[in-house]
Amino acid sequence: DQCLDLPDKIYTKLSYDLDDYQQEYFLALKEYESTRTSKNKDSKLALHTLNVITAKSKVSKIKELVEGITSDVITVDGKTRGKKVVIFTSYTEPIKMIETLFPFNCLKIDGSIDSKKRLDIVNEFKKSDDIKILVANITAAGIGLNIVDETITDVIFLNFPFTQAELDQAIDRLHRIGQKNTINVYYTVCRDSIDEKLYSLLTRKYKDTSTLID
Repeated sequence: DQCLDLPDKIYTKLSYDLDDYQQEYFLALKEYESTRTSKNKDSKLALHTLNVITAKSKVSKIKELVEGITSDVITVDGKTRGKKVVIFTSYTEPIKMIETLFPFNCLKIDGSIDSKKRLDIVNEFKKSDDIKILVANITAAGIGLNIVDETITDVIFLNFPFTQAELDQAIDRLHRIGQKNTINVYYTVCRDSIDEKLYSLLTRKYKDTSTLID
C-alpha cells in the first residue's frame, strides 16, 4: 500500500444477534458437530450451512447502514453525486435477500453471470446515479474486477471467506490504483456463532501489523 501510495482502509466490526435465526443455527450446529470429526463432504456442507444462516440473519440488520451510506453525497469534479456501497457474501440466499430488500437500486454479480457481463455490471454500477448497491459473490467478484470510483468507498461483508487471501482480494476491488478516498470496511459478526471464530482468525494479520480495527 505504501509503494502504491494508496489511501487508508478503516475496519469496523459490527456485532449482531442471531435473533429469529437462532433455532435454525442451533440445529445446523448440531449437524456440524455430528460430522466434523469425519472431515468429509457432509462436514464441509454443514460448515457452509452455518455460514449461510449467519449471513441471512444480518441482511435486515444492515439496512440502516446501507441506507445511511447511500443517502450521503460526495462532490466529484464539481458535481454532487450519491455515494454507493458494495456488499460481499459467499452465498446465493443472502444475495437474493439483498435484492428483495433493495429492489430498485441494486445490481448483483454471482457465478451465474459470465465474465464479460460482470464487467458491464461494474461499469453500470459506476456510471449510474440511480444504482446505489452492488451485492456480489466473493468468488465471482473478488478477483479481476476494478470497482474503483470516487463514489464507492464502503464495503460490507455479510460473511467471512475461509482464507485471508479471499478477504484481501475482495477489499482490493475497491482499494487499488486510482482510488483517492479512504475505504471503509465493515465486518458483520453474529455473536456466539462461527462468525466470531472466523473473525478472530482472519483479522489476526491486521492486528499483527497494527492496522486499526474498531
